[in-house]
Amino acid sequence: MTDAQRNARYRRTYGITLDEYNEQLVKQGGGCLICQSKPVTRHLAVDHDHTYKRVPITVQKLNDKLWVVVTRYRGFDVELSGPTKVKAIKAMRNALKRMANRGVVCFNCNRSIRSMRNSAEFCENMAAYLRKDPIWM
Repeated sequence: MTDAQRNARYRRTYGITLDEYNEQLVKQGGGCLICQSKPVTRHLAVDHDHTYKRVPITVQKLNDKLWVVVTRYRGFDVELSGPTKVKAIKAMRNALKRMANRGVVCFNCNRSIRSMRNSAEFCENMAAYLRKDPIWM
């Protein structure tokens, strides 16, 4: 996949550019945000929260030339406006898509997050279980 194709895919899927992806990777020390492993054969994945697609938004007509879209996501109040209702909603969806990105992770860590159902509580329970003494001794 060329850089242009990757850039188009990142913009379409995550709302970021390839340059922003590379900046995030540098911030993380060049490796996975969770296990710190460096990519060998494949690029690291952009980990994102899929629930942004189901966030309710409120649309209001402000005046003859402006629509306002309001929502609350991940503890933040987000308010955007646009000249039409459709453009205002599209701008909000793009903003939420960008906010949903959590970091860059390797394939195995991304798969683990998925298997833990994107739940911090589930991960904490798993960690507590792994710290326990074995009961079969």
